[in-house]
Formats: sequence, C-alpha cells, structure tokens
Amino acid sequence: MQRVRSSNVREIGYDPALGDLYIRFKTGTAYVYSGVPAHCWQVLQQVVQQAGSIGTFVNTAIKPVYTFKKVYRLVSALEAAVGEEVRVQDGGGVWSGEPSDA
Repeated sequence: MQRVRSSNVREIGYDPALGDLYIRFKTGTAYVYSGVPAHCWQVLQQVVQQAGSIGTFVNTAIKPVYTFKKVYRLVSALEAAVGEEVRVQDGGGVWSGEPSDA
C-alpha cells in the first residue's frame, strides 16, 4: 500500500492482476473498487505526485464508474485500543499507519 498526503485518504493500492483499487480513508474505512484499468491507477499516481486532489479524482473518475465494497473499519479501532500501529493483511495489500513525513 502507498501512504499518501491527503486531507481524507490515508493509503491507496492497486492489484493489476485483478484490477482492484484499494482506498483507505483516514476514518479507517476502506473500499476496494473492482475492474479498474491500469490507466486509471497511473492517472491517480500522477495526481498524487503533482499534489492534486486525490478525493476529487476518486469522486469523479472512480466512484461513479466502478463497483465497490466496503472492506472494513476495524484497523482504526484496533490502533486506538492498543496505542500503536496495527498491520492487517487484507486482499491485495497491507493496510497500516499514517503517512510519514519522510
């Protein structure tokens, strides 16, 4: 998973074999969008690198076009309970932590 700097999105990831786009929001809720072509992932990568709005891209180019399902909302609760980062293997990626400043 790729940690990103965004006001709402914590991490993004993509499984090219399945065409699954993973988005974990800072609220802890995560979604997997199915059937997303590689060119959409490449455009999202450009948005990230150019410090554009990830949320705007997701809301206009991903949400209205691709089917999705909510993956979970437990990691944030677990992190709060134990007071440290929790890593959970889920489908095509590992979900964890806040974006680093490095």
